[in-house]
Amino acid sequence: MEAMAAAAPVVSAVGTAVNVVGGVARAGAQVANANTEAYYERERGKAIQDQAEEEAKLLEREAIIEEENMAYEVEMHNLKVNRFISSQRAKFAASGVQMEGSVITAIADTAAWAESEKAVIEREYTTRAESRRQEAYLTRRRGYTGAMTGQYLGAAAISRGRTEALGTLTTTGSTLFQGLAGA
Repeated sequence: MEAMAAAAPVVSAVGTAVNVVGGVARAGAQVANANTEAYYERERGKAIQDQAEEEAKLLEREAIIEEENMAYEVEMHNLKVNRFISSQRAKFAASGVQMEGSVITAIADTAAWAESEKAVIEREYTTRAESRRQEAYLTRRRGYTGAMTGQYLGAAAISRGRTEALGTLTTTGSTLFQGLAGA
């Protein structure tokens, strides 16, 4: 019985040591988990930014295509108008009408109408191209926001992990002092 009473402080000290080692290990695991979470949050944010950049590049390419299409449409429009005006002149000349007065006014009206139609074509394609560029800008901003969110969440994970580890170490320290006081 005396041997058991003599062994009790040793058993208590061993139990305290096991609790302290376990607490330190838990604190280390909390910090490691926090660092891992922070890494994945940052990587996720970077992936969002990379994807947004690729989407923005595609949108910018679409804007360039819209401008190229505009140039083609304007060129085709000008060719049609020039053919039409040439055809008008030829018909007037073949009928013996002199190129003056109301005939010139009719051709000038056709040319003015053609210019207004060309402006409509240019405005339509320019609007679409600018819309694509605006989408590209907003997509890049979304990517930047995703990257920054990843940075913030990563920092929050590290902070949370350190706070949890500190709480664990504080509890472990308290256990150690209680064990020493009881010994």
